[in-house]
Amino acid sequence: MNMQPDFTILHSCGAAGRQPDGTFYLPTAPETARWGRLPDGGSTPVLSMPSGGTLVVDAVSHEGLLEDQGRNPARFFSENGVPDGAILPEAVDIARSVRHSPDEDGPHLVAGPVFVEGAEPGDILKVEVLSLSPRVPYAVSACRSDKGVLAGEFPKPGAAHSKLVPLAETEQGPRAVFEASGAQVEIPIRPFFGILGTAGADARNPHSVPPTAAGGNIDIAEFSAGAAVYFPVHVRGALFYAGDPHFAQGNGEVSLTALEGSLRGTFHLSVIKDAAGILPGAAGSGTFFGETASHWIFAGLDESLDGALQNAVRAALRFVSGQFSIPENDAYLYLGAAVDFSVSQAVDRTKGIHAAVAKAHFLRLLTFCLRVERAPDDGERRMAPPEPPQAVSVRTDGTTVFIKAAALLELLEKSGAAPRGSIPAGDWIPLSGLSDAIGLPVVWATEGRRAVGTIYSVQKK
Repeated sequence: MNMQPDFTILHSCGAAGRQPDGTFYLPTAPETARWGRLPDGGSTPVLSMPSGGTLVVDAVSHEGLLEDQGRNPARFFSENGVPDGAILPEAVDIARSVRHSPDEDGPHLVAGPVFVEGAEPGDILKVEVLSLSPRVPYAVSACRSDKGVLAGEFPKPGAAHSKLVPLAETEQGPRAVFEASGAQVEIPIRPFFGILGTAGADARNPHSVPPTAAGGNIDIAEFSAGAAVYFPVHVRGALFYAGDPHFAQGNGEVSLTALEGSLRGTFHLSVIKDAAGILPGAAGSGTFFGETASHWIFAGLDESLDGALQNAVRAALRFVSGQFSIPENDAYLYLGAAVDFSVSQAVDRTKGIHAAVAKAHFLRLLTFCLRVERAPDDGERRMAPPEPPQAVSVRTDGTTVFIKAAALLELLEKSGAAPRGSIPAGDWIPLSGLSDAIGLPVVWATEGRRAVGTIYSVQKK
């Protein structure tokens, strides 16, 4: 196996807790991990942090640890060509010491829960995904005969098929190199956490496989770096959790798994009290939703794909009508004319379909703004207060929204900050490419009739 020779393994930073730089750290380790189960309202938090804080999660993939792979990650990865130094020690520790029954539990490793100060039932927890980085230069993809869209067909009955997929640096950027019978297929890397959520109020020790309205195994690939995801709060402290890290996934996840690989994720967690004022089209729905720079994302869940589609349509219709005061019949027509509905996954018992509503369609109804939020100084518990958002000029080609570089550069200059690269002032940059252009995390979130892009972790010159 030819892995990236210069890849830096992202080892654990130690125990859960507050770090010297003011961020909070959550490892996936025997002391913090649940294997195949999610936290519930009675779970004991492994970490407490303030609303407005930054959380770093070191996630461990379950693939390579499971019983049908020998429950011996050191041997599994070594036999597949992974050198000892690239095998995460916590994966070995978890396989050795954490209870797991393949007949009773789900497969996933889940870290948490995290108690978010100030969160109360009825609030919304906003989770902004600032960055996602592979911890190791390989992933695992697997299929099992009794699971997946073609259960009973592939692989042969009673069999399981696992493949280790290395990362490689190409001219187009990092790729997963899928090799089979001499053929090589390069898969672009788009990391995300398949499991994100908050604890429910009723279920006890819930199974990790079926997603719920409070999140869980939602498997929505759009919730990658730059996304904001909103979860209902059912219990005091929200009890946030994360797991099931992916390097990439096709919508549907038809073979049962994605490119399952350990990730380091950085999240900004904040409690929304006035959800009805900020997100009138989604507040009160009781179901998670999210947004990217270019789209609002609404999930529908059900045991059948038909039911999941109906629920996704209802969620998108509710938002378009409620957020922009568009009559419901007209909002329904808009969905049919312009909105794509995709299968998130069809393999997790409860199936998921999500709607992607383009922000470019609402350019006349939104004001686009930018603001800067600085990293905490040493010893601070949370980010410094964000600067007021400033309106910026945008344009669209009908599907993509662009911002003029001159407005961005002016804002950064006023903030005493600088992009990590050179940007011609006359350029128009797509919102979805803004983070790459300046080399800093940017998350777009809706606040009423404003689309606000927040630039994170900007240091003074």
